[in-house]
Amino acid sequence: MSSHISPQSDSTPSPGTARSAGATAVFTLDRSGTILSANAGAGNFWQTESTELVGKPFVSLFAFEVTSDDPDMLEAQWDVLCSSAVEQRIPLAIQLVEGGPQTEVRVELESAAGSETAWFARVLRASKSGGSETSPATPLNAQETEPDIWAKLAHGDAAGFFDLNFDNGETYYSTAWKRLLGYGDDDLANSYDTWLKLIHPDDSAAAPDQIGRHTGSPERTFSVEFRMKHRRAHWVWIQSVGVQHFASDGQLERVVGFHLDISERKELEEQSILAEDRLQILSEDGGLALFDLDFLSGHASVSGAWRELMGDTMEHPDLGMFTNYLKDCGGDVTGFLSNFGNSEEPWNLGQTELRRSDHTDIPVYLGLNRHVSRRGELLRVVGFALPLPDNMPSNDTAAPLTSSAFDTAALNQLNEGL
Repeated sequence: MSSHISPQSDSTPSPGTARSAGATAVFTLDRSGTILSANAGAGNFWQTESTELVGKPFVSLFAFEVTSDDPDMLEAQWDVLCSSAVEQRIPLAIQLVEGGPQTEVRVELESAAGSETAWFARVLRASKSGGSETSPATPLNAQETEPDIWAKLAHGDAAGFFDLNFDNGETYYSTAWKRLLGYGDDDLANSYDTWLKLIHPDDSAAAPDQIGRHTGSPERTFSVEFRMKHRRAHWVWIQSVGVQHFASDGQLERVVGFHLDISERKELEEQSILAEDRLQILSEDGGLALFDLDFLSGHASVSGAWRELMGDTMEHPDLGMFTNYLKDCGGDVTGFLSNFGNSEEPWNLGQTELRRSDHTDIPVYLGLNRHVSRRGELLRVVGFALPLPDNMPSNDTAAPLTSSAFDTAALNQLNEGL
């Protein structure tokens, strides 16, 4: 994926050559990989004002064979980069001019504490020996033997690279591609037959030579989801992202891309459907003040009892509203919900205060059930609030709670739904 940013008007090196000054580019990124800020060194790298980089997807600054502005592609490439470059330097390339030479760099990510900034990123020039240096960067060898720069990322567990060359009959699956399905590098043949044998029969239309129709363009990007059979006989949900290359006569010549295991996301989607049905029943019949915060989609839902408790009428308030509702969150909703209660309990229960729309405070017992990704990111929180009687003890003297303290039919129903 190439970076196409207008150069500054002052004196610049020849096209495709990075400036020698400011050898380290430093960025702050949000959780989705969008650039929040960039230092002057970043402007030197990409020959532009650093402010021009703000708001761009970080992955769009680098050159890849699989090129697309499709949001699914950018998201998948960001997922791969996250899993490969955390606290270690990996090789990537930048390309300042369309069709110009690529310049090798080293990229490193470091997680950051804070509600907005999630990552710090550093980009350093690469030396000819493969390390990093402060002198001008060295162009990549045009005779690179690996099929694609993404193959360099495929050594990790997160993404599996593939290259299907229908023109000459050659097929390449990276070790990580096979590992996603429980196989070692020598356990699966590098043939297209392997793909066809492993894909779920109901998902055969998602095979690389079946996806979509040729539109006349020599390249077509795709992002599809399907199931493939694991070595242990269960089905793994896969997101396949890549590009199809067509000959002048419309025949499919080559497909390159990578696979991500999205089984966890699919499982959460199924759980969400069940939980939403259960929440609807409870909010109508049980009268609990319930809330459901989906950080993946950015949506929130609350029950009628919650709206009555808070003095609001919105059935689907903005997630930002919970900054006001949760009096003790200090402006950091995700941090507060992530650390509330005892994380080892299915339900995390404790005493806090909610702030109503009329700015009065209500002491409540808050119950939370958290859904967390394998990376530790908060994906979803379902919970309830029980107002405390006026004579209940304060936070300082209240006895600690466990989930057994609220062994009610409603709570048991919630647990079943989740």
